[in-house]
Amino acid sequence: LSSSDSVFFMYPECTARKGSDEVCSMLHTFCYEYLDLSVKNLDIFCDGCSGQNKNYTLIRFLHNLVHTEKRFNYVKVHFPIRGHSYLETDKNLGIINQKSRAEIPDDWLDIFRHARTKPCPFTVHKANIDTFRQWTSHLAPYYKKKCPFPTRPVRELLIERAEEFTGIE
Repeated sequence: LSSSDSVFFMYPECTARKGSDEVCSMLHTFCYEYLDLSVKNLDIFCDGCSGQNKNYTLIRFLHNLVHTEKRFNYVKVHFPIRGHSYLETDKNLGIINQKSRAEIPDDWLDIFRHARTKPCPFTVHKANIDTFRQWTSHLAPYYKKKCPFPTRPVRELLIERAEEFTGIE
């Protein structure tokens, strides 16, 4: 957000669905291909859609990023109260001319790329079948089958790595 850069992942729905596995796959790609590796703390703002964002697959995925892959020291997910926020993505989508003509799906890529010039053009990632992974089944053997807490009332989720004990005082 500080740089006003925005990355849009675009794909036809015949390539992938719009569920938690797809969200985790796009986050993984963003964290390793677009986010500088020196970034060690990540704050995510997202809506409370249980099918995409507020679910056990995403929680396990983020825990995996912090504790197994050690990509971040912490990840904090904010779920603003419905109707009380106007997220950056909402503003960015408002810039797109909804009346633009697109005859083929790739036309949308150009429409998004050219929708904004200042402060910088949107980055468009054309996702393909290789972008998407089955995170739910991949992470299942390493975690409890059921989330140990109810996700519905969660407004903020913090996953952090505790400092490792070295035995030296």
